[in-house]
Order: sequence, then structure tokens, then C-alpha cells
Amino acid sequence: MPDLKERAIALLSSTVIADLNAAATTKLYSVPAGKILIPTQIVVHSNGGTLVASGTMDINYGGGADSATPVWVDAHAGLEDMTATGDFYIITADDNENIVIDGDAGTPADREFSLTVVTGSDANGATFDLFGYLIDS
Repeated sequence: MPDLKERAIALLSSTVIADLNAAATTKLYSVPAGKILIPTQIVVHSNGGTLVASGTMDINYGGGADSATPVWVDAHAGLEDMTATGDFYIITADDNENIVIDGDAGTPADREFSLTVVTGSDANGATFDLFGYLIDS
């Protein structure tokens, strides 16, 4: 019997990023072997305070040789609208970045979906929930 994640858009990961000030990359999900991930959205919630100074971030897939264009969302700056604790924000792919992530990619880095803080001066954090579904590769 197939897993529900293969039949419906599902919550695939929930990751707390405590500090959006740090220029760092956080892995949100690793695609299992034999599967392909179709990411649909990221819901940002449970912010520790205002994210008005959160700056920009890239949401990437892969990072190895198999990923020639690894950006799902480039220089996203919408989190500054989260000005109160309890706000939420939904991020979807850039129009031209409708990609899939192959769990059979050559290197582990190419099977990852991650978020990179590019610029920012906000020490508050938030939870990033990745939604999508898996299909057989």
C-alpha cells in the first residue's frame, strides 16, 4: 500500500531555524532513494518575534554536480511582513523554477532541499514547514 505522502500533498519536514541573522544553509529535507520530490510550498510560522530585518534567502535544491540550476526561490524577501508573533507566510516556487528533486541523484548533496540565509540582521527565528509529495523515480 503506498504511503499517503505519495497520494497527497503532505507535510514532509518541519525545521526550526533559530536565527535568521546567520548566513548559513539549513537542510530541510533529503529525498529518499527511489523517489522524486515535487515541492509545493513552505509555510513559515511560529516566529519568535518580528522578522522585519530577516533580509533575503534562497531556497535551493541540490548542491552537487547533478544540479546545474539549484535555486527553487531566489533572493526571497517576503518574511519582513511577519511583524508579530503568530504570523505566517507561504512561499511557493519562482515561476521558472518548477523542478523535481531526484532521490537517485549521484551525490547526497543533490538529494537535499535546503534554505540559505543570504542577507539578514534578524536574530529571531521561525519554523519552516516543507509541503510536497513524492513519486517513484
